[in-house]
Amino acid sequence: MMALTMAGTTTAPEVRRKRGRPRSVDAHRRILDATLAICAIEGFRDLTIESVARTAGVGKSTIYRHWRSKKELVQEAIARESLNLGRNMDSGDLEKDLRAFIANLVALLSSPAGHAIAQLVGEAQANPAVATLVAATWDVHRRGALVALLEAHRSEQQIRPTIDPERVSEAVFGSLFMRRIIMGASLGEADVNAVSDLVLHGMLVRSPGGA
Repeated sequence: MMALTMAGTTTAPEVRRKRGRPRSVDAHRRILDATLAICAIEGFRDLTIESVARTAGVGKSTIYRHWRSKKELVQEAIARESLNLGRNMDSGDLEKDLRAFIANLVALLSSPAGHAIAQLVGEAQANPAVATLVAATWDVHRRGALVALLEAHRSEQQIRPTIDPERVSEAVFGSLFMRRIIMGASLGEADVNAVSDLVLHGMLVRSPGGA
């Protein structure tokens, strides 16, 4: 089974568990890594608590003390990865922070975790339970940092008042998901620049006489 090495173990408040004894940070990381690794290869349907325990090198009882189901495992694993989308977005400059967000998204989609997320998104098209899971976790976290950024700069009159931050978010994610997941293309700096330029050109207030 493949192994993942991914930074960050912070969990979102809505999926944090307080059941059972305090868990080891290392075991926690390995369990979530194993969850994503199995999803990337076998999908949600074939993910089991037994396979996660075996891959993570822990007992099933360790998992059940803190997560009640594989759904909770996947929710927390996705939340951990999607929280990284908000890194390095504190410059106060709209363009720099937008590019940082898109770069974070490109890095995520290009990682083993991104492959797991792609598998879940694909499976969601035919499995309502997976669709609900993805919408309740990934969708919430992926929108947060970007929509908040755009709302903050709207008050500074940099963004045209008719622009809907949610639609901008959909454009950013849709274009990159299309290239990575549907077309199977590799993503890189050129994609960061292309999507950033496209979004900025479409939503910024234009100066008088500007193109």
